Amino acid sequence: MRAIFTLLFTLFIFQSGFCQDFDNATKNKIKVKFLAAEAHYEEGNYQSALAKLDEVESLLGNVILPTALNLKVKTLAGLARYIDAKRALNTLQSLELDEAILKDISVYSGKIDREVQIEQKKVEALEEIERLKRIAEARELEVERQRILKQEQLAQQELEKQLLFDNAKAKLSPRWNRAKRENTLVSYQRYIDDTAGESINPFLELAKNRKVAIKKELSQFVGGNDFENYTELNISGQQIPESAINLPNLKHIVAHNSGNGIFSFSLPENIGNFPALESFITSYNANIYIPRSFQNLQTLRKLGISNSGLIEVPQAVIGLTNLDTLYLTGNELSTLPENFGYLSNLKVLELNLNKYLKSLPKSFGQLTALRHLNLNHTNSLKTLPESFGNLTELRVFSRTTATEEQLMSLPESFGNLSKLEELELLAFKIEKLPDNFGNLQNLKKLDLNISTKDLPASFGNLSKLEELEYRNWSMNHIPESFGKLRSLRKMTIAGRFESLPENFGNLSNLEKLEIRDNKLKKLPESFGNLSKISKLNLSNLYELETLPESFGNLTNLESLDLSRFKEKGHLNRLPQSFGNLRNLRSLDLNNNVLDQWDEQFSNLSGLRELNLGRNKLTSLPSNFGSLQSLTELSLRKNLLIALPESMCNLIQLESLDLSGNPLEEIPECLFQLPNLREITLPSSMVEHKTIKKLRRKYPAQYNKIEFE
Repeated sequence: MRAIFTLLFTLFIFQSGFCQDFDNATKNKIKVKFLAAEAHYEEGNYQSALAKLDEVESLLGNVILPTALNLKVKTLAGLARYIDAKRALNTLQSLELDEAILKDISVYSGKIDREVQIEQKKVEALEEIERLKRIAEARELEVERQRILKQEQLAQQELEKQLLFDNAKAKLSPRWNRAKRENTLVSYQRYIDDTAGESINPFLELAKNRKVAIKKELSQFVGGNDFENYTELNISGQQIPESAINLPNLKHIVAHNSGNGIFSFSLPENIGNFPALESFITSYNANIYIPRSFQNLQTLRKLGISNSGLIEVPQAVIGLTNLDTLYLTGNELSTLPENFGYLSNLKVLELNLNKYLKSLPKSFGQLTALRHLNLNHTNSLKTLPESFGNLTELRVFSRTTATEEQLMSLPESFGNLSKLEELELLAFKIEKLPDNFGNLQNLKKLDLNISTKDLPASFGNLSKLEELEYRNWSMNHIPESFGKLRSLRKMTIAGRFESLPENFGNLSNLEKLEIRDNKLKKLPESFGNLSKISKLNLSNLYELETLPESFGNLTNLESLDLSRFKEKGHLNRLPQSFGNLRNLRSLDLNNNVLDQWDEQFSNLSGLRELNLGRNKLTSLPSNFGSLQSLTELSLRKNLLIALPESMCNLIQLESLDLSGNPLEEIPECLFQLPNLREITLPSSMVEHKTIKKLRRKYPAQYNKIEFE
């Protein structure tokens, strides 16, 4: 069959009138492509065959070649494109066809018709499906339209509600913002009460919830709900809650960090609104943050920020113009603000332990209400401003340090501090006190540790001075002006002084006196005029050899220390009048060179503690036992060989030290003293007959013995 169609195709091209429309080259191309299409068809490669036939049609233009169209019909059928094949078949059947093509058509046309019907049914089915889908979609669209319409209605309703809500919000916002800004139980309750008649209240629940939250937070600090009567808040290692503003009568806040390590501490932004706060004390809280609102605390009177690493005084503190007490102890301040003087109501100022503080501002003199100033251990501070003398209300001033960094001088205006009552000044490098130092005529207590060669003549004008501690290692004498200090009740003198002025006895009101670690060789005869003295410490006066005869006039003396610590003293005798000290309770003569204890000294019947250790006593008087009030007695390291029997009358004795003596005999009755708890003997007496007897017959008494 193929050969027939090929022959027909060739005859048609080259012998029919068809050849009149094409040249031979085109005819040959048509032939070649047709034959190729035919070959592909025979091989079942319908897609390639269709492509070649499309090329043939392209060459033919508007001319229809039945043989080629017939092959295309079959090729489309081979590709199962039956509808396209049917259309091509209809075109083919409209032509004049020879018998071979008609016969060929009869073979495949039936199948094409059947397949076309099947395809048409499919198309109809698909169209029906599409129709039904369109109906369903239309219904869905209607449902969706109804849904959208309903949503629009709901949205409109919500919009109307929102509009009402927004109007209510705009109306009530000022009241709510005020309540929120104050952030107190009172402000929220005020909002609730003021808006009670509003049908729409956007902030009502917020106000109620905020009240609950504040009460819950506060109860953790207060331990209950009695907020009205809570006056003091103590916290450690915690931040101050903003809700603390709801404690209307809160007067004191204490925020000490007692835990391990330094706690980073911040004050709440609303701290300035605390209505009744009077004192705020914090310590050991590092990186402390003080908001600007802090300066609004005009009720604050007492402020302490100690040991918190503060490197500068915040300006918010300078704004507290009603402050009367300020503690800035143990920080790292190197200077104070120039406007520090604005704190003009300040009465107490503690700046001690700020070791980097180098200077005080000129405005410091504006603190004219200041009464108490502590500059202890401000190691880098070497001078005071001239305006310092303007602190005319100052009562107490202290400046000490244990380092070589010392205050170098005092301003000339220092004498203007006429109301000063207490002064503590440790400044080894001060070589001269101002000439007007004596103008401090209200001074009652003075502690001076300086290195001046002399004292100003006005020093004796300190007529109200009651307590004096004077240490000076550069001056070798006590000036005459000391004798004018007639109000003195207590005095300590230490240094390299070689003498006391003769008028020293004018200090007739002295009750306690320490003159130790000096080079005094004698005391003035007027010393006996110190008749009110009750406690006297003359220890470590290594050059002192004797006491004046007037010493016995110190009849109120209760405690006397004449001991020497390192070197042996030169005191070799006591005056005969010494026995007049009948009120003496404690006497320490340790480490001197006394070689006798006179019989008249047994008049010291009130003596309870007596230390005669490290002297050169060879014997004790027979009436030594008259000292019946003794409870403690030390005779260690003397030259005693025996003890008087009267010592058995020391019935109050509790402790006796006899170590270091070459004792040969000891009264057995000593061990029977009723209150004796311990007795220390030289080791040489271990095998003494009396000791052996005790060990054998009286083990209880023996157990009281200790050997050196």
